[in-house]
Amino acid sequence: EVYQRNLGEKDKRLFEEARCKGWETISVTKKGMVRVLTVEESERVRAETPKLVIPSRFVYTWKMDEAMELMSDLKERLAKARWTIKGYASPYLEEEFHENKLTAPTLTQVGKMLVLQTISNFKFPLMIGDMTGAFLESDNMEELMYAEQPPEGLPGLKPGQLVPLLKPVYGISSAPNRSWTTFDRGIQECGWCKVRHDSCVYVVRDRKGYLTGILGLHVDDAASGGKGNDYDRALEQLKRK
Repeated sequence: EVYQRNLGEKDKRLFEEARCKGWETISVTKKGMVRVLTVEESERVRAETPKLVIPSRFVYTWKMDEAMELMSDLKERLAKARWTIKGYASPYLEEEFHENKLTAPTLTQVGKMLVLQTISNFKFPLMIGDMTGAFLESDNMEELMYAEQPPEGLPGLKPGQLVPLLKPVYGISSAPNRSWTTFDRGIQECGWCKVRHDSCVYVVRDRKGYLTGILGLHVDDAASGGKGNDYDRALEQLKRK
C-alpha cells in the first residue's frame, strides 16, 4: 500500500487521477452500485440511524504491468486507487457471522490439479481469465448501509454527502460470500454442474453424459478448458452473465 505522505507532487497527481477513475467505475460504469444522498438527506440519516453509517477510505497501490513485474523500470507502474468500505464497522457483522456469510469457498489444491489434469488428459485448449469487478457484479444488498466519504472526499460530491451502498463494494465483510453465491447460481443456470468434492469446480457434459468441459474458480480467477458445441454454448452463456 502507498501512503500519500510519502509521495511527491507528481505522484500525488497520478493518484488523484486514479481516485477519479476508481470512483467513476463504481458510480457511473457499474450502474446500480451506489447512489448519493443530498446533504439534507445525509444529515437526516445521521440523526435517525447513525449505526447504519460506516466509514470508508481509499487504498492506494502501484500496479505494475504484467510484462514489467520482474523489471525495475518504474516508469511502467500505474497508480491505482480503490474506494474501500471499512467493513469491520458494519452493524450487521455479528448477524452475518452467525449466518456463515463471512466466508466463501475457494479452489482447493486438489481441485486445481483436477482441473489442470483433466484439461491435459482430454487435450482441451486451456483458457485463463478473471472476472473484472467480481464483487461489484454480485446481487443487490438487502441490508441498508451508508458510507461516509473518505478524508479526501469523493469526486463531485459535497462534504457531508452520504453514499447508500446498493451492492457489496470492496471492504464489505460479506462481499466474497455474496460474489461466490452469485457466481455459483449463475454458472449453473448456464448449464454447468458443480462437482461433489469441490465447490469451485464445474463441468459440462453432453447429452450422452460425456465430459466436454471443466472450469475451476479461485476468488475471481478462472481456468477452463473444453471442446464441442455444449461447452462452447455454456461458456458463451457464462460470459454474457
